[in-house]
Amino acid sequence: MGSIGGPELLLILVLAFLLFGPRRLPEIGRSLGKMMAEFRRATMEFRTGVEREIEFEKFKETKTTLEEAGREMRAGLRTLPEPAPPPPPPGPDDGAPGTEA
Repeated sequence: MGSIGGPELLLILVLAFLLFGPRRLPEIGRSLGKMMAEFRRATMEFRTGVEREIEFEKFKETKTTLEEAGREMRAGLRTLPEPAPPPPPPGPDDGAPGTEA
């Protein structure tokens, strides 16, 4: 079982012509076209919504990963030893050259 081929489509068109007549066929064709367009649009909206949800979930996972990395980095910084204070600048009585009294 597959898609409708040429002979099957021709049979459907002949049956529609016999059942509905030549005056109603254009109206029925327009109605079917509108229904197909509406179905296609609804399908695209659904697909777009699903894709947005998937992307949103990826962003949430990335945010969580970055928050965890930030917490680990802050915890690592807390465990580092305090840096030694810088040495005091040389004064006039330290015996530095050019400062003899």
